[in-house]
Amino acid sequence: MRHPATISELTRRIGLNPDSLGEHALNAAIDGRMRVLGVFDEAAYAIRLSADANELQSLINDIVVSETWFYRGADFFETVIPFVRQLALARQVTPVRILSAACGTGEEPYSIAIALERAGVPSHSYRIDAVDLSTRNIDIARLGKYGDFSFRQTDQELRSSFFRPTGGGLWEIQPGIRGAVNFRVGNLMDPFFLGEELPYDLICCRNVFIYFTPSARKVALQNLSRLLALDGLLGLGHAESSELAEPNWKRFGPEGACLFQHVSALMAGATTPLVVAGRTPRRAAPVQIEETLPESAASESVVESRKHAIRSSGQHRRPLLVMRSGPESHRADGTDCWNTIGVRGDHSCRELAKYDHCHNCHVFSAAGRRFLDNISPPGYLAEWTERLAEPIPEAGRDLENVLIFRMRDEWLALPVACVAEVTLPRPFHRVPHRGGLLDGIINIRGELHLLVRVDELVGLTPPGEEIPMTRKSRLLVAGTPNNLWAFVVNEVDRVRRFPATELLPVPTTVARSTGRFSRGVLVGDGRMTGLLDEVKLFDALRARLT
Repeated sequence: MRHPATISELTRRIGLNPDSLGEHALNAAIDGRMRVLGVFDEAAYAIRLSADANELQSLINDIVVSETWFYRGADFFETVIPFVRQLALARQVTPVRILSAACGTGEEPYSIAIALERAGVPSHSYRIDAVDLSTRNIDIARLGKYGDFSFRQTDQELRSSFFRPTGGGLWEIQPGIRGAVNFRVGNLMDPFFLGEELPYDLICCRNVFIYFTPSARKVALQNLSRLLALDGLLGLGHAESSELAEPNWKRFGPEGACLFQHVSALMAGATTPLVVAGRTPRRAAPVQIEETLPESAASESVVESRKHAIRSSGQHRRPLLVMRSGPESHRADGTDCWNTIGVRGDHSCRELAKYDHCHNCHVFSAAGRRFLDNISPPGYLAEWTERLAEPIPEAGRDLENVLIFRMRDEWLALPVACVAEVTLPRPFHRVPHRGGLLDGIINIRGELHLLVRVDELVGLTPPGEEIPMTRKSRLLVAGTPNNLWAFVVNEVDRVRRFPATELLPVPTTVARSTGRFSRGVLVGDGRMTGLLDEVKLFDALRARLT
């Protein structure tokens, strides 16, 4: 097979098994991208691909296979819809969380939304997230227009009820169904894949593993297992069921549905889900679907039976604190309010004006404490005891820690050693008759610092133009211990540790003039991050302001 370096990079970044696409199709896609760029050397293109996140995404868009249609797999829908409906009835407040991983052009998550609508499940009682590696697929899914091929196993009544013809042989999905699905781009090979999300009650990842290498399948399954709720269901394709180890996973529903539940979910206990710190604990076993539930699903008798079952099974580690499900709990203790009226909901919470983010709110902190007071899953404590007992590997001398942040549209980084503090923006005092890179003087915990325009210095903002402020904006204090500077950034990501060998030379295509102050480039998380040279940066600030 040609293009070995490029194919190796694809395997490393997205887990692609080249044999799954075929030699001709893969080579044709790579050749096509090389012609677009005017690059005719295979090695040069491989280097470009490793350093340019945009080019990697363009190639991914050309090779990702999107073979799907509406209502694919009748057994699957006949099993998951009653499951979701029962959870929605039992919870009343906390929405059922559904994930369609590798959603393609959106037919699967839209089919779930349509099926729930037909089953009478209200839209506020569930949340559907859909993720795909291809930005092109996500754009098509968000548009919500499909041709006849997407309806090849769908009855005409469904299409006429939930779609409208738009001309050119396309059918557009109803706005209500389209609004029920949240689409985003994501890579199943990313170890932090959806790391900020709460667990999902249902995860669909059907007919995706067939395109992965064996090692990539393990990584993907680890990510999906991490994201799966305690008694959630995982849906795979027929050819992928063998990836699940039989002692650890049990089939849920008919064989044709290809749905699985972790065996640790089959605990003895209550037969009705209860809301515990905004989540649903494991139930005893798959239960019969009930048409109605009593007004108080979390009655005292159910709570007591749950506690008794846990004590009887010998799995009681810490006190189990149960938050009752119902509208009153949402008002009184804020159960899951961050997902409904907070930053992950519709932002209608009045407390956001005071706290800026749910993470800063006492309601969120209290829910977190209650969650930590929940019992540990079977084997969890033993696993972590074993991990923590392992000797810590000796860190190499060539490792460096950097803080990654965003200015405008550019991702940059500074060594952690020169960063003194990250805090929220606050009012500052302007200095009369001074301008340029100096915005003014700012008080941070009783210390005065010069507030400077690093964005203007590195050429990201024209002179005199203010850097836009958002909810994610932060104030960085960095420099030397005796000479600290404060400056605004649009977003702070995280601290990253990397070996010196991962630092690439600054390419000539680096936007604007940031390259003058850069030591190199880090590639990861689907983007290119410029590592700033702190000596050059702060020397330039001193020279401009003195």
